[in-house]
Amino acid sequence: MERPLAGIVVLVVEDHEGSREATTLLLQSLGARVLTAANGTAALQSLGTEIPHVVLCDLRMPEMDGFAFVQRVRLNPRLARLPVIALTARGDTRTFLRTWSASFDTHLTKPVAVDTLVDTVHRVIARPRSAEPKPTPESESA
Repeated sequence: MERPLAGIVVLVVEDHEGSREATTLLLQSLGARVLTAANGTAALQSLGTEIPHVVLCDLRMPEMDGFAFVQRVRLNPRLARLPVIALTARGDTRTFLRTWSASFDTHLTKPVAVDTLVDTVHRVIARPRSAEPKPTPESESA
């Protein structure tokens, strides 16, 4: 069996246990080592002990949602270049624009095709990210 994510560590941030487990099993079957967190707060705690190659993050979660999580990541000099992919059931244009403005590296809509997931993970890991946050509509008008 091909293992296209062998050697890659992925943090899955997802509050829905079934989705978190399904994503974990899929990534493991592709060769990734998977860390998990049920919300942004738990994910930030996890990043205090190990920094993965990439984060797959849901948007709507209790305690700390994906938008607050990625904002904290981008403001932390140690984590600012960490690739973070929004993985959400919401595929509307407004959500895409919000994830871009919030400095997610990209946005995948559930359910995501395996090939798309693998290609996206490899692409965001390979692409160097500036430590400077992307301008947001709010910061440009300030």
